[in-house]
Amino acid sequence: MDDRNTDHERTSQSTFRSDDNHPVVVMIDQGQRITGCNTSLNGLPWLQVGDAFSAMVLDTYREEVQRSLDRAMTAQEKLHFFFSFHEQADELYLAEVFPTLPVESEEALIVLIKPVKSGLEKRMDEQVIWQDIGMLIRTMQTLSGQLVPFTLALLKANVSGETFENIPFEEREYLSSIMTRSILDYFQGNQQLYQVAEGTFALLIIGKQSNDRKWNAFIHYINKEIALQCDNQRITLYGGIVSGKDHPFSLLHHARQSLEQAERKGSLLHFHKERPPLFNLDRDTNNILVQQQINIYYEPIYDAMADAVVGMEASLYWDHPVFGMIPQEEFATELEEEGLMVKVGYDAFREICRHVKGWKSSGYDRVKIHLNVLASQLSMEWVEQLNRMMVHEQVNPECFVMEITETSLMKDRAYTDLVIERMRRLGCSVCVDKFGSGPTDLSVLDSLEVDALKVDPCFLEHLTDKKEQVLKSIISLSQDLGIHIMVEGVKEAGHQTMLMNQHCYDMQGAYFCKPMKHNEVQTYLEQF
Repeated sequence: MDDRNTDHERTSQSTFRSDDNHPVVVMIDQGQRITGCNTSLNGLPWLQVGDAFSAMVLDTYREEVQRSLDRAMTAQEKLHFFFSFHEQADELYLAEVFPTLPVESEEALIVLIKPVKSGLEKRMDEQVIWQDIGMLIRTMQTLSGQLVPFTLALLKANVSGETFENIPFEEREYLSSIMTRSILDYFQGNQQLYQVAEGTFALLIIGKQSNDRKWNAFIHYINKEIALQCDNQRITLYGGIVSGKDHPFSLLHHARQSLEQAERKGSLLHFHKERPPLFNLDRDTNNILVQQQINIYYEPIYDAMADAVVGMEASLYWDHPVFGMIPQEEFATELEEEGLMVKVGYDAFREICRHVKGWKSSGYDRVKIHLNVLASQLSMEWVEQLNRMMVHEQVNPECFVMEITETSLMKDRAYTDLVIERMRRLGCSVCVDKFGSGPTDLSVLDSLEVDALKVDPCFLEHLTDKKEQVLKSIISLSQDLGIHIMVEGVKEAGHQTMLMNQHCYDMQGAYFCKPMKHNEVQTYLEQF
């Protein structure tokens, strides 16, 4: 086998046979950099990758490798993998990637990864570093050694529900150029952008770390800019964000995990954070809400024409003693990983029902409560449990508007439609939350069995003439279809005036009021 490592003619083949007649798949990078391959290590298959590559490339091309191996091996043979790297890869990383690595395996296997280099490189400036993950790793190693803070964002495009690799090459080039330019135009400062695969970018922000709200603003802005320039494609850019002092391989691994979490849960971003343990509670006996770390906050929804509050969006915030007030979208995944999200959600809803009863007894029974529904909560079982609580607390389901994000709504459309139908039969209204931030386009509005749309705040951030025209189109079409519409993210009087001129009167944002605790709501409502 050793002579194959230096025999360029033989190693450039896609598939050949090892000495023991087991298939060996070899994919060579464009620089023809092969540092050497061994047939096994302690009886395990062995993969060694040249110094231009890293865990990021391996993760990105894992499916491609699997397909190649499936073609090379018969259906009866089981494949096992062991991966290592030319640069120092810590054992912890390998254990995290392959926790079920077998102790013994008879297969001998070599796989090198070949990224496809786009011709777009010739047309872009030197702000984009193409395919050289080794440079990204070395940069992170240097920054860590010099104690310079940085944040790594791994961004991946989904086009009309298809993976980026499944669309024609010419379209990939065009879309890559749009995404690249949009990302570079957004950030001002010390940054590096790497295209690590087709439709996948690694963005390195050097210096003071951005907070979660700024990253959320970024991903919504980028998605909207891409949508404005690609009228015939529904493109969604997902992201995994990581910062910290881990080994570069670990950071890349955590970024990849965060990206997968975002795609799986239907959210645009997922943050990996090195935080202390979420809670120190006995899950069987303690009610999390009683600990007074997680609280319910309400943000008014304002009818500008009637000068009245018509709704309150209920959201969970974690009043962390160190990190301050953390919104639900930033800790929901951690709660799920701790096995606490279901309990917290049910306890919160029960508490909200009691708040609603109190306000109703004081005469405020026309204010609807908007609830954020996570993708993991969208199930018949969840709806029936809420129904039982509403019956027990003697609260009318018509008091509630269930807000479902656009990406969650489109993830499993057939099943989600059944869940929505059940909610509406109970009397709850259903609203598409953050409309315009995900893959849905205006053409599907008439097929959505929903009562309202809440337009994503990204339209009012960095407002341009083109974004204003798109916003006006959404408002006009929704009104034509008889779908109630509201806009989130109103921060100034000019936003209110523009929306009212379009006959859109229900609004939400810091211009009217910031989120408040339930004991402040009645005092606020007394003003109207």
